[in-house]
Amino acid sequence: IIKWHLARSCARSVTYLMNFSLTDFPDCVVVHIASFLDVLSLLHLSSTTKTLSSILNSRLAITKFLWDPHIARLTKGKSISPSVNAQLSVLNSSKSKYQYLYTDKCRSTLTADELCGLQWSFRFKEPAGEFWLNLDPYWIVTPFGTQTYQRSFTPDGFVVAPSNDIDSLEAWARASNMTIRWRFCSTRLGKKGHYVQINRWPSIMVVERDEVTWGWKIHNQVLSRSSLYSSVELIANRFAHPLLRT
Repeated sequence: IIKWHLARSCARSVTYLMNFSLTDFPDCVVVHIASFLDVLSLLHLSSTTKTLSSILNSRLAITKFLWDPHIARLTKGKSISPSVNAQLSVLNSSKSKYQYLYTDKCRSTLTADELCGLQWSFRFKEPAGEFWLNLDPYWIVTPFGTQTYQRSFTPDGFVVAPSNDIDSLEAWARASNMTIRWRFCSTRLGKKGHYVQINRWPSIMVVERDEVTWGWKIHNQVLSRSSLYSSVELIANRFAHPLLRT
């Protein structure tokens, strides 16, 4: 008899649990459970039912609690441009901010604000020839390690060296009475932002976003440029990665 009552009690408990829904918990419990989920699971949970979607997406305080930790992990050690920060300030929901950041990190089109808002390091590649390689400090080993040229793009179309910094390339440009200007070039599809041309030299192609820092990397046949945020890795791996010579 005792065994029969225990079995019956267990059967009732199993039946109760099978009919139990997550929405039967108080909202605060549901939100707490959701805070342990990864991004994909959180998106799936919030789209399961209208009730769960309402609980997890209705109030800004809840979305901030759920999505701010994911934003912090996504942007840790990343280079965020001023234009992206300006767009984030317009968005109210933390979930919308995460979606915008995740979409933006896959973008390969450079804007003028980003080009002019960052300081760039660049180096010549070996195909540039012996003359340019001898000028480039990247190829000169010193007791202080290797360095790269630093340049900025101005909104009025000039490429300038940092203030009071006359390096070998800047000295050569001044001696040659040369003004260095930049402009965006259209691709075959007519989209600007994929190619940058300096004077009449070969166009520089926007290659990719650095996966670690989200810094920009652009190059052509004879030189390679990267936003200053990712140039540290470029210098540190100068000898560890011989492919950087090409």
